[in-house]
Amino acid sequence: MEQNIIQTDVVKAAAAIKSAIQLTRKTMMLSANKNALALYYGIGRYICQSQKRSSWGDKILETISSLLQQEMPGLKGFSKTQLKRMKTFYLACQNYFRTPSDFPKNSSIADFTNITDSEDVVIGPLTTDQFDKATLDAFLTVQFTHHYEILQRTDTLNERLFYIYKVASEFWSVDKLKYNIREQLYLKEGTMPNNFAVTLRNYSAKGHGGVSSLK
Repeated sequence: MEQNIIQTDVVKAAAAIKSAIQLTRKTMMLSANKNALALYYGIGRYICQSQKRSSWGDKILETISSLLQQEMPGLKGFSKTQLKRMKTFYLACQNYFRTPSDFPKNSSIADFTNITDSEDVVIGPLTTDQFDKATLDAFLTVQFTHHYEILQRTDTLNERLFYIYKVASEFWSVDKLKYNIREQLYLKEGTMPNNFAVTLRNYSAKGHGGVSSLK
């Protein structure tokens, strides 16, 4: 009898620890993805500003990428192509997210660690008043590669948020995302949770539309 109780306790303990490990891993992954998106957005913003000031071309981005590899051997994800994609990401999202310079000087930006403010590259949390919490959480859950594919293959804010929600809630791979966009799943289903729909209606009512600024 005692042996059975001990065995039951062991099973319960293992299950509880497993659950804690899985939850912590998920939290760490979500935090890392949120920080990565903020980094890419900040770099994209820096590239856009620098190109306006100095007329940077693709050759400059290639040189920057090479220098980064020299300074940080083994660094991945910062090729010329990826830097251009960060610029695309910023241009698509700049009308929706606030930059650190938009916050009051004495405000504390919560829920973000290791905020970096170098000479020109400013990295802060992707914060917005345009989306409700569920929408923003879904956006920050989706990885950069998925975001870029959505930006390249869709035109409207409604459609993009639809696929963002699908990726976040159904854990689509990039290949599955591409397939569903090709199959025009948005036109076949076109439904999202009520909070997404309310957000889109309110945002459109303010005159933003979401089509031209996200192309």
